[in-house]
Amino acid sequence: MRAVLAAIGLLSLTGAAAAEPAEPSKLRLVCEGVQQTPEPVDYHARLAHEGGPAAGPGVSLAPTMASSREKMTIEVSGAGGRLRLPAALAAAHHAKTESGWLPLSDVTVGEEEITGRFKLSAFTTAHLRIDRTTGEVVSHGGGDFSGVCDKAPDTPAARKF
Repeated sequence: MRAVLAAIGLLSLTGAAAAEPAEPSKLRLVCEGVQQTPEPVDYHARLAHEGGPAAGPGVSLAPTMASSREKMTIEVSGAGGRLRLPAALAAAHHAKTESGWLPLSDVTVGEEEITGRFKLSAFTTAHLRIDRTTGEVVSHGGGDFSGVCDKAPDTPAARKF
């Protein structure tokens, strides 16, 4: 009797395991490129004798962009994913991250491109596009990032020292 119950239990376990869908493969990318972040603008007018530019046509309040070489990590799994922003962009928007990661939404994985969106703040949503042929990544909204992605190794690299 025990053997029959054990056999039925074993069959039910193997049937349940076969019915579960396989976990979708996770694609991990490491992207290196240039981050452009708006520089803060000093709206307080200073005269020449205060160490500022003299008032005149050369004075501008137009925002300027600061460029820096940065790295972004992206993970895509099924219809979702997450990304680790460059520190300068996360700090500029006071992005609420989970251990440095932001969730990706509206992820579409096509034959030629991967697209998605991520929220930098309550008012700022950025768009992400990765060309699967060239590896080129472009992110727009609240600071621009452009660069090239490579597939991250599945296993950690050996230590250098």
